[in-house]
Amino acid sequence: MPVYEDNYRLMSRLVPAIGRVRVPTTFVLTGYPRISLSVLDCARYTSMAALTHSFGICDGRLLKDMEMRLRIYHDARLLEVLSYQGHGRFAPAYDYPNEDMLSPFEKRQVNVFLGEWLRACRHRRVPLPLDS
Repeated sequence: MPVYEDNYRLMSRLVPAIGRVRVPTTFVLTGYPRISLSVLDCARYTSMAALTHSFGICDGRLLKDMEMRLRIYHDARLLEVLSYQGHGRFAPAYDYPNEDMLSPFEKRQVNVFLGEWLRACRHRRVPLPLDS
């Protein structure tokens, strides 16, 4: 739970209006290619969002975008990764090795990664129109 709480706090700092967003939202970070947060589904206490980081072209090659689906629990102030790069429905733990070579604690790892990524974004942030 502390990882989910931390992710909610970090996302709220990047997009303070996250609980009120009802349309696809794009925010730009200094020194990073395009990052978009699209709210896909809204309910009273939860939202589902897609987070995409487009890396573009590096050394003449098109790099694959980072894609995550997120569940945001506004009432509990939690943010959880539902899927990452098309992999979803993470089990709490996996035997290792396994067919997909997932980490024994893949669910925790993708949520920790989101927190690290949000911290990196926070350090290179440009003010957004949503911040008002």
